Amino acid sequence: MAAPRIAAARAGELDLAFALLPHVANQGVAAESVLVARQPGQGAIAGVAAFSSTPWESLRGGLRGAVFVLPSQRRRGVGGALLAALGAAIRRWDVQYLHAWGEWDAGGAPPFLARSGFEPQRTLRYFEADTRHSGAQCDQVLARLRAGGRIPEAAAVTTLAPRHLPQAIALYRRHADLSHDEAAARFDAALADPACAALSQVLELDGRLIGLLLWKRDAAVPEVDLWITQPGFRHGWPAMLLLEAANRQLVRQALPRYRFACNDAAGTTLQIARRVDATLLRTTQTHVLAL
Repeated sequence: MAAPRIAAARAGELDLAFALLPHVANQGVAAESVLVARQPGQGAIAGVAAFSSTPWESLRGGLRGAVFVLPSQRRRGVGGALLAALGAAIRRWDVQYLHAWGEWDAGGAPPFLARSGFEPQRTLRYFEADTRHSGAQCDQVLARLRAGGRIPEAAAVTTLAPRHLPQAIALYRRHADLSHDEAAARFDAALADPACAALSQVLELDGRLIGLLLWKRDAAVPEVDLWITQPGFRHGWPAMLLLEAANRQLVRQALPRYRFACNDAAGTTLQIARRVDATLLRTTQTHVLAL
């Protein structure tokens, strides 16, 4: 059987490609990073693939990519051909790893990933916490830390405001290795929602922004979007100070519960989840392929 033909998507094919890969649309995927597959002698598209040139992950850093094959074309070599072409395109960016675009329940990843050599990368945990109980637990822990002189008196948490954006965007850019526009878009979305803007907090010490807590809406339950502290301030109290302030806002907005997530490397966040008796909702895994 002749191998499928892989080519860059033409302008008129991009809408279909993004419709087949809806989770990558509006995620920084350039038109030239979209591929289409056709069976020999056929004009119809059999599958699509795409990747983002935005660096992804600090552990085995690389780029994210996705593949979709039409059900009628599966097990005919289309997925493998698209994956090979995707890997070749990504290697030109001088990276060694392709990260599968998405996450799946443990053991629930598509069999195609394992057959193609992908391995589990990170475990992600999704939590939900009771606002009032969380606030009480934060207050107890922070009271002990303050009594022990562990928290600088000059440390101050305030609601995110436009004046904080230059430092906040710079912190997020360094954390995620993003362009200014990509990082700024995350903050624009939060500030556009008055409820999320009121929940979002920054932590300053002697005029320097050392941490931020950004929120997003997920139906009726608010969810942490970004929870970041500067290197050198990742030892517990900065993250908990931010959460304490957000808890007060949650109470004011009569929001009884909130959600947050972290991966298995986020020791401080996992410790806070235990401190506030958060409920584990689900666990997922990401996957990576060495090129």
